[in-house]
Amino acid sequence: MARHRPNPLFLSLAMLPLLAGQAEALVRRERDDGAGRAFDARLARQLHGLIAACWLPPLAAQDIGAVRLRIALRPDGSLDGDPVVLDARDDPAFRTLADSALRAVKRCAPFAALAQEQKHYERWRTIVLNFRAPH
Repeated sequence: MARHRPNPLFLSLAMLPLLAGQAEALVRRERDDGAGRAFDARLARQLHGLIAACWLPPLAAQDIGAVRLRIALRPDGSLDGDPVVLDARDDPAFRTLADSALRAVKRCAPFAALAQEQKHYERWRTIVLNFRAPH
């Protein structure tokens, strides 16, 4: 039997604007309608605010690009397993940034506000988060 693999929601945490007090969240979905995109944008802003408040990026972070984490969530907004680092590299700077991103997600969970959005659970059950170090 084929296992259901939902399209993940993509959320980008661009931390340089956040550190300047201007939170930025970008959401990308394939095959979507206007109402779905509006929900995704609202969800992205909400999650960005929550996770950004929990993230302490490394002070001496290099410009190593983005660390991408995939998180799976239960209907109550709690993590369904550990977040997964996508495209991991064997680079100490990358690992430091990835570890800080993992701590942020675990520190912020559960995302109780998502539990209020049960009718959209299939949209947010799997999320990919992009973390960029300030530089």
